[in-house]
Amino acid sequence: RETDKIDLFSGHATTETRFSDSFWLTTAYSYTTLGSDLTGTRIYGPTYNSAYSDPIATLGIRDHGFLNLAGSAQIEQYVVNLNAMWVPMKNLTVLSAFRYTAENKQSDAVYLDTTLRAIPPIPTAVNSSENVNTFAETLEVRYAGVANWLFYLVGDWEEESGDIQENEVAAGEALPGNKNLDLLWQKYTVGFNWYPLERLNLSAQYFYKNLRYDNASTADGQQLQNQEWDTNDVNVRLTWRPKIPAKLGTLALVTRYDYSTVSVYGQWGIPDEPPFQSLRTALITNQSITESITWNPLARLYFQGDFSYVLSKTNTPADYNFTPNTIPTVLDFTSDYWTAGGAVGFALDPKTDLSVEYSYYRANNYVNNAVAGLPFGEGATENTVSASISRQIAKNIRLKLQYRYFKYTDETSGGHNNYEAHSLYSSLQFRF
Repeated sequence: RETDKIDLFSGHATTETRFSDSFWLTTAYSYTTLGSDLTGTRIYGPTYNSAYSDPIATLGIRDHGFLNLAGSAQIEQYVVNLNAMWVPMKNLTVLSAFRYTAENKQSDAVYLDTTLRAIPPIPTAVNSSENVNTFAETLEVRYAGVANWLFYLVGDWEEESGDIQENEVAAGEALPGNKNLDLLWQKYTVGFNWYPLERLNLSAQYFYKNLRYDNASTADGQQLQNQEWDTNDVNVRLTWRPKIPAKLGTLALVTRYDYSTVSVYGQWGIPDEPPFQSLRTALITNQSITESITWNPLARLYFQGDFSYVLSKTNTPADYNFTPNTIPTVLDFTSDYWTAGGAVGFALDPKTDLSVEYSYYRANNYVNNAVAGLPFGEGATENTVSASISRQIAKNIRLKLQYRYFKYTDETSGGHNNYEAHSLYSSLQFRF
């Protein structure tokens, strides 16, 4: 049983300056502050809402609960944004952007830490502070000088640095920890859009993305000191709007294929010792194909169907057999799944819309290697049905009501995470 009280304030300001028809500059600034007070108790027991005195035979040493929690947190965020657009010639456009974000977090809490009932609750106090500065830049060049073609190049960069200070005092023993973070993220994209026919267009894109993470920490135990992610991605999208008899309305089909590889390199270390050798810890290969069909037989009625199939595998050097096991303790991770869904929407009148949706999700990756290690891999099925109605009450006010039904079955947990759920949702939107 926990209670969380949150106070949030946010404000922003923007400017737009047109030096000429070919050069525009926009600026923005935002400030957000959030304060949170948390109280409550978490008790592990044989039934829901158990008392602390209720016995539980299966309680383990790592099943930490707490009594009489009292905590608070304060977050402040400052964001400055600059954007420029320059058109040096008719078919050439240059876009650039810069963003600076400063985020400060302070939190503290006191509580009684509980584990086994035979051990008295341990008075514990914790506090932490986090200060992070982030710089982000974007440069994009578009060229449309060839008939029916659009070419573009994009560069994105992000630099983040900060420090985290954490301290825990339990039963009079202090456990401090300081961490310094440095992150460099960069992405380079090249692509084109081609319009060979009035009702057909083809888009293709390639991007390379690199993320480097450096971590210096005084905490005890083995630490990830450096990590690097290299991503190569190719994707192709085809959009076709076939011509059909006018009395049948309009039809649109969108097909997309993605292929990507991700190499992960990591380096670990132990305090006061030289770091271990850097290793490639994972090679991730992803493929996906998606199809979407939208049919509008009437201006106020639409039918939509979609399907996606994803193949994803992570190869790791940890997939070897410990003697005398005949299967690996840690398997290569497979995350294949497919989804299918449909939707129907109808405009009752200019101010009222109805919609009904259905979606299905299936993953079949569970492998029971409990003899050698902890089984991973998701084996799950989910069905979702929803119906909603929205009404524009006034020019700037819209009301929405929605009902959703969920049914989820999970093989990985042996069925213990199966559930059925119903939800009712309403929203009232004001536009100023």
